[in-house]
Amino acid sequence: MTASQAVLRVVLFAIGCGAYGTAPAVDAVEPAHVAVREIPFGSLSAGGVKETVQFSADRLNLAYVEVGQGKVHAVINGKAGKDYENVLKPGIVFSLEGGHNAYRVVNDKKFVAVVDGKEGKPYEAMGAILLNRDGTRHAYVAKSEGKVFIVLDGTEGLPAEEISGMAFTADGKRLLSVVKREGKNRIAVDGAERGTFDALNMEHVYLSPSGSHWACAGMRGNKVLLLLDGNESGSFENIRDDGIVFSPDGSHSVCVAAAGGKTVPVVDGIAGKSYDAAGRFTFSKDGKRLAFIAEREKAQFVVDDGKEGKAYEKIRMSEMDFEPALMSADGTRVAYVALDKGKWVAVVNGVESKPVDEIAIKLSPQGHRMVALALKDKKTTVVVDGAETRTYDMVDLVYFSPDGSRYAYNGKSGDKRIPILDGQETKDPAGFSEFHFSDDGKHVAQIRASDKDRFVRRDDADDKAYERVQYITFSPYGAHCAYLAQRNGKVLAVLDGQESKEFDDMLHFDVPKDAQASKLPFSPNPIVFDGPDKMHTLLRRGNDFFKVELDAGGK
Repeated sequence: MTASQAVLRVVLFAIGCGAYGTAPAVDAVEPAHVAVREIPFGSLSAGGVKETVQFSADRLNLAYVEVGQGKVHAVINGKAGKDYENVLKPGIVFSLEGGHNAYRVVNDKKFVAVVDGKEGKPYEAMGAILLNRDGTRHAYVAKSEGKVFIVLDGTEGLPAEEISGMAFTADGKRLLSVVKREGKNRIAVDGAERGTFDALNMEHVYLSPSGSHWACAGMRGNKVLLLLDGNESGSFENIRDDGIVFSPDGSHSVCVAAAGGKTVPVVDGIAGKSYDAAGRFTFSKDGKRLAFIAEREKAQFVVDDGKEGKAYEKIRMSEMDFEPALMSADGTRVAYVALDKGKWVAVVNGVESKPVDEIAIKLSPQGHRMVALALKDKKTTVVVDGAETRTYDMVDLVYFSPDGSRYAYNGKSGDKRIPILDGQETKDPAGFSEFHFSDDGKHVAQIRASDKDRFVRRDDADDKAYERVQYITFSPYGAHCAYLAQRNGKVLAVLDGQESKEFDDMLHFDVPKDAQASKLPFSPNPIVFDGPDKMHTLLRRGNDFFKVELDAGGK
């Protein structure tokens, strides 16, 4: 990192996006009585194994493994299942939707799958059980009489030498796998085999967001073939490992292939122009517009709908976005920063900003606004929708409201940290703020940090101080603000500044691997609003689990 980058840290810049007026009016939230209910959600018994505790993604089901008198069994929603010699790792698993469950057991040296309480056939060996998204289908690899095969929804498939890469599509309608027979690899869809290949890379199966399309690469001889929905779509020297990208609606795909020592973007199975390098592919939501960064003879440029833009020394995207993209969410702007003759410029749909020492950009969630920080002469200027606003020694952590109507950031002048909201320095500005907005942008919550404590400022009201604050969540219409807090090592749920009783721990919800891979709508946030005024979360006290409800309607 250069000295100028260290001063800039994470920054933004904006040009050419019509100016906005004053910040939206904030509707005052009247203090309300919050009713708190603790609803028992189950308990970990004396024989329960804490490490096996699992909750379903919808937070409605609890399961764990219980040990007693030399036998083990599953306990699901307080009901103990049949005794077995062992329940194998990873224990009980739930489907992402629907609350269906499955686990593997051992009895009399045989492996058995138990799905929603029903036992399958016993086998010599068995792989992990896969459940599709809504739990209506299940599959696993089993071995019997020395032969391996897939068991799909209780039905055995054809025996094979080897089976790998088994996965359900995101919509759960099809099971993909690689089956090796007579030394050749075949791709199988719900057991129906297609083609023969010397190798198939099913470890990198790429699914469209809807789950209706999928793609992978296979090798035959010295050529690599692109497979779209199981159909061969072009033969290349190689296909790059970093992925096949689908458009958000799943109607189009692009990947990078190698041909003649060059890099070739392949769109919908059709090879395009060759470049020295190409990447950062971004589709519009409707899939009709595609932009990417390409390189030729050490110069970089953006290709937008097949048209090559101006060549620069270097191009990079927004450094503030978790998943940087060249294109705005609404598909109307292609935006990036570029190095030109030793200076950096922001480029929006081909129009350049003034050159500066350093620059980075960020688009609002819908893409209709852009905010920026431009570094010049060791000072960072905030530029909002093309207009220069404030200048600081450093600016970092810029935030947009979900609707893009409001923005915030933290500036630094000398040793002073200053939170800025809608272009105005906030009251009692000393310190650092993490900003959270309601969906409509009318309400804002700040996590204010001091040397020892954290507290939440809801619009203009300050809540109590805590050791830690997490998971700030607004109600659907933004009138209420909830979060989890920690005090003296204990966890509390807080709604509109009013607390629950203390608990020992919150229950964590990690995003399942298949949800990440297929972009399924799964949230690890433990706070759930059940309506405009009522929320719940799951907390633990001792060995007891509780559904803790806080109702600002006082019910």
